[in-house]
Amino acid sequence: EEQVTISSQADGAVSKVLADLGDRVKAGQVLLELDREKLEYNLELQQAALTRALTKYGAIELGHLPPIEQTPDVQKAAAELGQAEQAYERANELFGRQLVPRQTLDDAQTTLRAKQATYDSALQGARTLGVDVRSSNAAVKLADRQLRDASIRAPFDGYVQRRMVSLGEFVKSQTPVLSLVRVDTLKVTA
Repeated sequence: EEQVTISSQADGAVSKVLADLGDRVKAGQVLLELDREKLEYNLELQQAALTRALTKYGAIELGHLPPIEQTPDVQKAAAELGQAEQAYERANELFGRQLVPRQTLDDAQTTLRAKQATYDSALQGARTLGVDVRSSNAAVKLADRQLRDASIRAPFDGYVQRRMVSLGEFVKSQTPVLSLVRVDTLKVTA
């Protein structure tokens, strides 16, 4: 009824052959294993990158990201902006009473503008870090999928009709490795 040529979805050397010509296999059973060492290292590398991105963002874990306004850099910039606003208001009030020179008011206004720019930059930086977290999370998922693809599994119950690779042979993605047939029910064309 069904016949399929199973191909590798990953690159690597065949490290285990778990099914051979004529063997009965169940759906989901591992038929071949590719060398997993490099793929495991890649997964660890991507997990470390995700942890680094979370730390920069100010989060402990992926499911609990603080709002952008509560990230460490934005909070610091907001505090400095608040301080600059207070200093400007004081300088403006004192200038209105003619207790300080115009230069003091101008300096307070310049500091306020600089702190506003720093705050805006911190917000943009937090948005970028949020994107980095999502990107790193996607890279972890991809590395995990590549590691799982190193185990070539049977798509359905059937028999191994043909094995096209040997132990130690290097296969690339889309390389045919086994042919599987289902003969529990047969299709007849007459």
